[in-house]
Amino acid sequence: AGDIWASYAPMSMDDNPVYVELGKAIETLEPQTKQRSKEFSTKKSRLNTLKNGRDSYVSKQVQLYRREAARIFGAPELSSNHSKRKDKTPMKNPMKPFVSLMAVMMLMLFGMNTGAHAKTVMIGLSPMHTQSEINAQTKQMLRYAAEHLEGGDRIEVFDAYNNLHLGSFTKPVKKSYHSVKAFMRYNAPGVTALRNRTPATQEQIAQSVKGAVKIPQFLNFLAENYGPFDDTAILILGSPIHIEETVSAWDMRGGKFAGDGHFSSAPQESIFSTLGKETYLNGATVYALYPDRVWVINPNYELYVKRMWTLFIEAQGGKLAAFTDDASTFWNRVINKAGAMPHSFKRDMTSKLETFEIQPDLPNESQTSIHERDLTTTPPDENILRIAENVEIGLSWSCETCDLDLYVRPNHVADALYYGNTKSPEGVYHKDFLSSPRSVKGYETVTFIRAADLRDTLIAVNWFGGVSSEDVKGEIRLAIDGKTYGLPIRFKNGYGNTGTGRKKTLEHAAPANDNWLVIEPQKILGLK
Repeated sequence: AGDIWASYAPMSMDDNPVYVELGKAIETLEPQTKQRSKEFSTKKSRLNTLKNGRDSYVSKQVQLYRREAARIFGAPELSSNHSKRKDKTPMKNPMKPFVSLMAVMMLMLFGMNTGAHAKTVMIGLSPMHTQSEINAQTKQMLRYAAEHLEGGDRIEVFDAYNNLHLGSFTKPVKKSYHSVKAFMRYNAPGVTALRNRTPATQEQIAQSVKGAVKIPQFLNFLAENYGPFDDTAILILGSPIHIEETVSAWDMRGGKFAGDGHFSSAPQESIFSTLGKETYLNGATVYALYPDRVWVINPNYELYVKRMWTLFIEAQGGKLAAFTDDASTFWNRVINKAGAMPHSFKRDMTSKLETFEIQPDLPNESQTSIHERDLTTTPPDENILRIAENVEIGLSWSCETCDLDLYVRPNHVADALYYGNTKSPEGVYHKDFLSSPRSVKGYETVTFIRAADLRDTLIAVNWFGGVSSEDVKGEIRLAIDGKTYGLPIRFKNGYGNTGTGRKKTLEHAAPANDNWLVIEPQKILGLK
């Protein structure tokens, strides 16, 4: 076997010169391309903001005109038939309506303050509901509109999954329309359209998520078509779990959520990008009511999802004022026009595209995280390296402002497991979030699915981001069949290099620069 291997195995490997030159050209052009893309996104956002501002101004002026006309004429809205009378007798003062109308128009033209301020409420609904759920939801919305909106206020209702406008509702100024039944009669077409929504089948709901909506696309749709906002409430009645069939890194099912790097990425790189959208939600307050708690793997995951949407909305200039499955709490905050919920979340200004997956709570202490176990000091038998069972490899560090990355290649023909490749036939990469979810800097862990030959396993660590005036200290842990071993690691003070040298380090199993470490499993186990 040794002779055959020596005859056919390559002793060296050289990169294709054309490949190398093209790689250098791409690296040279990439910063310019990203800068142009960022400039384009910013200018496009500004253009859309100006267009939307113009449309919003015209719409608000027309609405103000109609409200003032309604107040003067005592009707819900201005009609071309106000001057018509059922009897044929002459009017006592035929000029009075005309003079009043001219006065309203003059007020509109010269921008005089009438003391009224119309409010707009935008409601996003999910198509993933049964008929009984649709009826209950419609009843809640109509009661809120009839009892708590003020005269002249308007509600726009949308399908927040497909970005479709479902109907409009207006609260008349006249008090006789302020009961639920009168409000429904006045807005009969909208009520009918809302009630006649096609319910989802149980099979459709089972294949998707109950109450599924697409929050990023919906907020983007509102900003580009109904913004800019001015004291606008956006109510989202749907699941906070984003569904994406085409790109698995954007799909939140199974305990996943987007890291902060998604916010800083280009729009084509992530559906959660806020680049160029920094003012999209200025003046908007978002209230979220999710239909159930089936998606809540554990309290930490719920808090991480809340953190993600809070920072996503704030990155666009808006504020999240409700995030709950309790309908009474939700409507109470909406009715009282509650402001942003207090929080201590702090956005990590990283460019790293990470999608995290929270593991369910462990059933017993024998499956405690590798980072919390007692270390074994007696080295194992060296023969165990050949067929190691239940292998786990973990990385932890003490620098709170630093970001270290763990790379594990189970064998020389396998792909490395790391934040950009979280699952393979050999294992799974995930993070252990052991502290309160205020940031996304958790300890990194790789778990092997099958037995491994640790003599052929590569373990590498990269100092990706952050700056430290002191040496960055950490620990690599390796567990085999329940026994856990540890080894301290250290990076000299400096700063992260965003993964530069990754390809070279993995190909040659040696550090490409000072921001990389390569650790042999035998050294962690005390066999070297």
